[in-house]
Amino acid sequence: MKFLILHKIQANRGKVIFFPIFLLFFLACQEEKQSQPEIIAKVGNSVLFETDLQTLARVYGIPLSDRKQIIEDWIDSEVYFQEAKKRGITNSSKFKVILHGSEKMLAKSILAKDYVQSQVFEITDSEIENYYNSHLDEFHYSQDVFVLTKLNFMQFETAIVFRNSAIQKNWEFAKKSYPNNIIWEKKIVAKSDLHLPQLQRTISLMKEEEISPIIDEQDSTFSIYKTEKIIPKGAQIPKENIADEIKIRVEIMKRARSLEQLRRDIYSKHQIENYEETK
Repeated sequence: MKFLILHKIQANRGKVIFFPIFLLFFLACQEEKQSQPEIIAKVGNSVLFETDLQTLARVYGIPLSDRKQIIEDWIDSEVYFQEAKKRGITNSSKFKVILHGSEKMLAKSILAKDYVQSQVFEITDSEIENYYNSHLDEFHYSQDVFVLTKLNFMQFETAIVFRNSAIQKNWEFAKKSYPNNIIWEKKIVAKSDLHLPQLQRTISLMKEEEISPIIDEQDSTFSIYKTEKIIPKGAQIPKENIADEIKIRVEIMKRARSLEQLRRDIYSKHQIENYEETK
């Protein structure tokens, strides 16, 4: 329901893969294996085996259907690594300091990820209710929204007969005469999600309980819409319409709290002295 919420949390994962340096070291000398599986790619003396590719896919959570991208990124990283090695970068103090720091950050990241994945976060109805009530100002419609009922017809003539019957008598009476037609019952639709410019204009001008003209859907069908309700931009979104979105938000909060608890537990196990803070 992207049209519903003004400030929606989004999370998108790209397909470009950046291999950390420790994996380059791990894969650099695979040609020395005793029992060699199928070779997928080579850069100089460095070899990428099928088993290595599967390991990379598993570690990064990438489907093997994206193997071409995995191979291309491995080659790209390996070429740059070998060139950096020739230029003495891997022996520089700068490289060694960054590599040492990267190892620690990587260990921290894996520890935290494994910990969170081991947790089960149950979201109760009361938690959803509490979050909704405490964030009411975030849940408003960002554009006009319509509650619509729609009927599809295969023939234009049939749509004409139905519309005349609905106007002369009523919508429900006419609908009972066409039980085999596709019925779209009371769907909440944002103006921007109305797929045809003609449909957007028509629905925007309609009043509640009004029946639309016949709309050519451009797929060999014809539709008639009825506006059950018009919800103006800025209106409060009912909790039941965004329960799934709230559930995601609450789970994110619980994950953050879980990680903070992990941090406190780990800190309590180690003797820490920060002399800078005593100055």
